[in-house]
Amino acid sequence: MKRKLLSAALILCITLMILPVSAAAEKAVGVEIDGTQVEFTESSGSPFVDSNSRTLVPLRVTMEACGCEVTWDNENYRAVVYKNGVTVVVPIGENRIIVNGVPEEIDTAAVAKNNRTYLPIRAVLEAFGSDVGWDGENWTVTVSLHERDYGECDDHTAAIVAAIGRNTGISQEDREVLTDYAQRLFANLTLTDDQAASVANKFSTLRISHGSLEQGLDGWADTAANTIAVDDGKFTAALNQVYYYNTFYHEVNHIIAGNLKSCEFISEALVETLAEEFSGAADYASDYRPWVIAVRMMAEVIGTEVLEKAILTGNPQVVFTALQQYDGKDSASAYLLPLMDQLKSYYMAMDGENLRVAATEFCGYIYAAYENRYHVSAEEDPVMEAYASYLKGMWSGGTPLQMSKLPVYFRKDAAPDYVVVTDREKTYCDDGTFIVYLYERPCAG
Repeated sequence: MKRKLLSAALILCITLMILPVSAAAEKAVGVEIDGTQVEFTESSGSPFVDSNSRTLVPLRVTMEACGCEVTWDNENYRAVVYKNGVTVVVPIGENRIIVNGVPEEIDTAAVAKNNRTYLPIRAVLEAFGSDVGWDGENWTVTVSLHERDYGECDDHTAAIVAAIGRNTGISQEDREVLTDYAQRLFANLTLTDDQAASVANKFSTLRISHGSLEQGLDGWADTAANTIAVDDGKFTAALNQVYYYNTFYHEVNHIIAGNLKSCEFISEALVETLAEEFSGAADYASDYRPWVIAVRMMAEVIGTEVLEKAILTGNPQVVFTALQQYDGKDSASAYLLPLMDQLKSYYMAMDGENLRVAATEFCGYIYAAYENRYHVSAEEDPVMEAYASYLKGMWSGGTPLQMSKLPVYFRKDAAPDYVVVTDREKTYCDDGTFIVYLYERPCAG
């Protein structure tokens, strides 16, 4: 009888010892971001502490609350999180993350549970520069985000911003938009002293006139196409009020590029690409005309530095000179300029059949240069194939490969390391959608 009583007492003691641990294990974990509590629901899933005593959080609801873009790579079973130039790839079930292409070991793994993905919050958010703490009393993860501050500029950017501030001939609103844009742009471009002085001089005397939708030029009443007038060395940008941001950044880039206008095909492509990458405007829209795609394909061969030089010097010839190293032609400009004119003319005429012929010839030229430089076929590069698909498919039946967003070339502080590609013909994957990690491409190294 004593033995039975002792056994019962022992069981009771063990049970009492286990209960607090069990209750703690089931205690709800909270997440607080800059003082705001993240709301978790049955649908989103809730944070929990894993067997390594690390807090795992539901992927989408938590990362989006931190201002991140979230993508799921089904082909490789990975979560991809992006913000402000940092891409963090989180393989499921592995004790590592990949930050901007560089693997980093971590002490626990992301998991898939109940059809949801859970990430180790500290490892992932610290990769974005956030401070992550633990409030043990309230069982809450505390996160302090650190956003980029454009207030600190290098000397060149500071001189340009000061020149804008001295310009009393534009409205306060235009001055603020121009200042913000200049800070974004010149934090990423490398200027010489002379180039910075030239831009500062232009911006100090810039004038801006505002039109209306009906005053669109070149017969494109529904677009943002407008002009820059030059009078005694002073620039006036005529903007379409309805498409304010589109025209503002586009025309300002023309002023920066100056004589680049002598090659309209390259000029329009570069100023549009800069405007899209640096505008910071949520409603900015680009329609990816053939010159935009064609010059991006050139960038894949010759590098962004050459295009940056063309913008800052106003000299399109540097693009042709760089291509000539790899294209096997006597003169890249003599070959490409007539072909560029064809691409533009057929596009404007909505002549899909002839545009496809010209695009096929252009892609053949670029593919040969790509192979000569990297010693691998461009057909093995899904980004190049997607560009070619865009170019050949305009006005003629659509594009088998389509990127959700185009790669970023100039904005070094906000360049995702991946693109999502829709593969309508399932050439590359059975799912019809896949992710290309830019650092894994043939031309990356």
